[in-house]
Amino acid sequence: MNSGSFTITGYSSDEAMTDFTGGTKKISKGKMFAEGTDSMVCVISSELAKYNDLSVGDSIKVSNPNNSKETYKLKIVGIYKDSQSSAQAGQAGPNASDPANNIYTSYETLNQIVTASGKKNSESTSAISGRLNGTYVVGTLGKYKQFKKEVKQLGLSTKYQVTSADISSYEQSARPLKNLAKFAGCFLIVILLVGAAILVIMNIFSTRERKYEIGVLTAIGMKKKQVAALFLTEILILSLAGAIIGGAAGAAVSKPVTKQLLNAQGTSSAADALTASASVNGAVLLELLGCCVLLALAAGAVSVTAIMRYEPLEILSERDLRHGMKQEGGIWKKS
Repeated sequence: MNSGSFTITGYSSDEAMTDFTGGTKKISKGKMFAEGTDSMVCVISSELAKYNDLSVGDSIKVSNPNNSKETYKLKIVGIYKDSQSSAQAGQAGPNASDPANNIYTSYETLNQIVTASGKKNSESTSAISGRLNGTYVVGTLGKYKQFKKEVKQLGLSTKYQVTSADISSYEQSARPLKNLAKFAGCFLIVILLVGAAILVIMNIFSTRERKYEIGVLTAIGMKKKQVAALFLTEILILSLAGAIIGGAAGAAVSKPVTKQLLNAQGTSSAADALTASASVNGAVLLELLGCCVLLALAAGAVSVTAIMRYEPLEILSERDLRHGMKQEGGIWKKS
């Protein structure tokens, strides 16, 4: 039995045409045939059109490789461009089919050809053979899991497996990214803990250094809550300024650093894909600002607690005593 040089594929729905909806093929001239049409129409590749001087509106004849007199006429309604070239397909081996020789039509149209071929040919002549593949397009990972669960509940034999090439490919490519995300998450927790400890210690020393200022402000009539709010505002402003500067610097160096880490894991393709996209987006920066605000509030709580415990007269008296003053009969004098 002879095998032809061309492959005719018939799709039962537009949703099933994953090569066009999210793959390497895209209509460049004309249009895609109508879903479910039984008209003798097709779309061909731009390479096939170029080398055979074909355009939208022309017709082509396809013949049975086992009976050259048996032909079928298809009208070209669209020309598609494939990002995978014939040269790339040839690298897969001598038996690999040339993607430029793929002709697409509807399932109804192709079924007409196969049925007509079976009626025309006698036992001595081979009819056009057709192979039917069932592909379920579920759209999302959640729907795929639900579909897999339901077919087992409906009695699918254990001899069969429900698999998805897309999900398997995604999980394989996402594995190094998940490992990197896990490492980055642990590193972030350590940084947050160290940053919180440093901020608390710095605020403790800063509050002690400004103890006299607190005493003066409260002595002239400012409430402790207002003084605490003033200190907390200062901490927040400084933290937000640091977050903005750090976020900008992180956005600038995140791509090369991430690519280097992925290359170290031997996943150059994933590294290239990540480099082409934004490693730091608005959501990440908002999370960063949120962490900075929480750290600032935690560190500011130390200052607020200390301020609420201070007494202005005690602070001022301590300050004066440190400068060699003592109180006698209600009058401060040098010691």
